[in-house]
Amino acid sequence: MQFSKKGFTFIELMVAGAAFSIIFASATAILFLSIKNQKYNLVHQRLINEANYAVEYMARAIRMAQYDRDNVCGNGLSNYHVGEDDRSVEFVNYQGECEAFYWGGNNQIMVMNQSKFASDVPLISDDFEIIDLIFAKKGDSAGDNKQPLVTITMELREKKLPQKPHILIQTTISQRNLDI
Repeated sequence: MQFSKKGFTFIELMVAGAAFSIIFASATAILFLSIKNQKYNLVHQRLINEANYAVEYMARAIRMAQYDRDNVCGNGLSNYHVGEDDRSVEFVNYQGECEAFYWGGNNQIMVMNQSKFASDVPLISDDFEIIDLIFAKKGDSAGDNKQPLVTITMELREKKLPQKPHILIQTTISQRNLDI
């Protein structure tokens, strides 16, 4: 019996098929991992954008706050009133109205301003939740020769993904008008 040298043996075909299967499975796994990481990165970017919007909104309002000479917010003569649990800050905005930011019961940052909104409004979308929100004030006393500062510490996370991307932000805002 003569054997032809022109074709492949069954063993060679099996080895080539196994090698192709391993390469294909590895490429597929890398593709799925890349898609998963891209989804995580997109959600993390949205989280950063939401946090940035919330901080910028609060910073603009807090920066423009006025000294509460007329006791508009009912907090006595001060620039800012931080709640007992440090979860809220109340002040007189540049239009002379009482405005507040606080950690709402639905894990949202809420804005309270009766002249702008019929009810309190969340600052971030429902896709994200606040894990922690703390306000701290410094230099708020009249005659202390210090500029009033409000420090905001906020931790947010995404609700739906199993990995739950989160971000922790802290910023300090000074009042635009000198308190001297």
